Amino acid sequence: MEIYTLSDLGKYIKQVVALNFVDTIWISCELSQVNTSRGHCYLNVVEKNNENDDVIASMNASIWYKDFMFIRKKLGAVADKILQEGMEVKLKVEVDFHERYGMKLIVKDIDPSFTFGQLAINREKIIEQLKAENRLNLNRGLPFPSVVQRIAVISSETAAGLKDMMDHLERNQYGYDFQIKLFPAAMQGQRTEMEVIAQLREIKELNNFDVIVITRGGGSKLDLAGFDSYPIAKEISEMNIPVIAGIGHEIDTSIVDIISAVSLKTPTAVANFLIDLNAAFETDLYNVFIDIKFSVEKRIQKEKGKLDIFYESLNSASILHLNNLTNEIESIHKMNTVLASNRLKILHQEIESIAKMIHIVDPIQLLKKGYAIPQLNGKNINSIHQVNKEDILTLQLSDGSIKTKVQ
Repeated sequence: MEIYTLSDLGKYIKQVVALNFVDTIWISCELSQVNTSRGHCYLNVVEKNNENDDVIASMNASIWYKDFMFIRKKLGAVADKILQEGMEVKLKVEVDFHERYGMKLIVKDIDPSFTFGQLAINREKIIEQLKAENRLNLNRGLPFPSVVQRIAVISSETAAGLKDMMDHLERNQYGYDFQIKLFPAAMQGQRTEMEVIAQLREIKELNNFDVIVITRGGGSKLDLAGFDSYPIAKEISEMNIPVIAGIGHEIDTSIVDIISAVSLKTPTAVANFLIDLNAAFETDLYNVFIDIKFSVEKRIQKEKGKLDIFYESLNSASILHLNNLTNEIESIHKMNTVLASNRLKILHQEIESIAKMIHIVDPIQLLKKGYAIPQLNGKNINSIHQVNKEDILTLQLSDGSIKTKVQ
């Protein structure tokens, strides 16, 4: 059996590659690693299984300085946004094999339309999955509190418009008191999904906020691609308080916009929405107050009318009753006067009779008839046994008294 050296094998493979890949080719893949150094860009590209996301192919690729400058000039700022880990891309490559360094792809160009197309396809797949799981309207169906005060904001500390939103809330014309807490998270790039989910879970665990605001400034489709995320959408659908998306899309709508209770274009629009929500409640409250005030005043007038009628009725009844009582009193007075007069006559007659009787039994009258009242030591004597011989008696006569001795 013939034995080949490693270098011989490498030269053979290089020859096979050179013969079969004479021209550049287009490949589709996902960027798993992206690094830049000294003007060059070094990539690791992979292909994943659609069913379980396992890597089924992996290669290294490079964009040399000259080609890197060409791509950046051609695509502008989009180039750096496409060259992010996790992006699906279509690359124009030369297949290169070196005996020492192995297989490598040399990137000559990038097709941005493929990336945008894949983003759109992935977005539609996520929407269909959310529909199938009945998640699309879960957060949208949550009621907003009548008054919003405690606001959890998920955003980057340096996000454009964040300060404007917070200033707008804190200096609102109505003087409403908003308690705002920032939960920092990356708003673009690979860390967006992980950090936003972590902060949503933290807010859910704290469970002391009225609403959640996810906000950042404007940006391109690629800047905002992190919000076309099934894991973020799933987490929002499972939140127990309303989520407001103010991510900054002017035309396009992200998955987060669709799944959230409310979607607004800018952070300032979010602030206006929350202020208007509280103002609407205050207006409703004032209208209720006016309705109650009107009802109370109407009821007071109605009851006052009843009282006036009752007063007139009571006054008339009182006068009538008073007149009746006066007539009764006058009748009783007349009757009592007659009765009293008759009674006085009877009493007068009785007194005259008693006076006559007293006159008849008056001792003076008896004494005038010749009778005398014997007294011993001031006490009347009515028996001979009350006196002794030689006692001095006083005889009381009608016109005086005399003394006598018992013999």
